[in-house]
Amino acid sequence: MSALDKVELDKYITKEPDDSYLDFWEGLFDEFTDEFFQNNEDWLIDEKSQCEKWASKLHMFSRKPKQAAQIIERAHRRYIQYK
Repeated sequence: MSALDKVELDKYITKEPDDSYLDFWEGLFDEFTDEFFQNNEDWLIDEKSQCEKWASKLHMFSRKPKQAAQIIERAHRRYIQYK
């Protein structure tokens, strides 16, 4: 291991990597309407739900949490709620 590799490794170990996806999820939960969150909490926190897939795509396309929350709520009403 070279000195440069050691410096890079030390930076990674001492500084937590940026986790923008976690920040996105926290913002997303803040933006859901209270009624929607209360009625669908289990669906929202399930890591294998359609919500996770939608949120992941919206994050990948750099949507803000407020816009993503609106899209997910609308899609849920249209595709999940009335199945």
